[in-house]
Amino acid sequence: MPQLPLPKATSRRTTLDIAGAMRRALEHHHRGQIGPAEPLYEAVLAAQPDHFDALQMLGVIKLARGDLAAALRLCGAAAAARPNSPQALLNHGMVLNALSRHQDALESFDRALRLKGRFAEAHNNRGTVLASLGRDEETLDCYRRALAIKPDYPEAHYNQGNALRRLGRLDEAQKSFERALALRPNYAKAHNNRGMVLDMVERPGEALVCYERALADLARVSR
Repeated sequence: MPQLPLPKATSRRTTLDIAGAMRRALEHHHRGQIGPAEPLYEAVLAAQPDHFDALQMLGVIKLARGDLAAALRLCGAAAAARPNSPQALLNHGMVLNALSRHQDALESFDRALRLKGRFAEAHNNRGTVLASLGRDEETLDCYRRALAIKPDYPEAHYNQGNALRRLGRLDEAQKSFERALALRPNYAKAHNNRGMVLDMVERPGEALVCYERALADLARVSR
């Protein structure tokens, strides 16, 4: 009986255009199309398991999908490969924070900031860790630093609003949410939390409008 040829297990490794696959993946990713980006990153890592950008970007996707074990493995590998990369440390810290490993996350963000002081995203995410630890006065300083570097940063305005709300500084909180919404009108969480502040100052009609807008924005995203 003639022998069947063995499957070419390494065919993907030898034929994949890694640079082209990464270019297409990043184009999809930057447009918010993580569905088609994800398998391209996976193909790159199948061909080149230590590809730094594919490790990082696939890790970010896994974090967004809530697959924290995969996100930790991928972002941890990227941070280990380039321990002096502020972006790798930021991504690793975000995963650690999602896993409630707050002290580890704080250390990762602090390392990123030692390498790159004007790193708005690291300041912002450091603030979210401190918020999880109940250190709202300190977290406000992080958001202010982030916004001094990047004034048009809706997430930092939103996070600042949350910290101000928890501290009872409701007028300032409302202004922060309004600024976040001016930058991103379909920011469902900011509409919702602005509604919470309006409820707290006994403006239920306006609060209801905010809640309805938040629900409409969420429904639009889920379509």
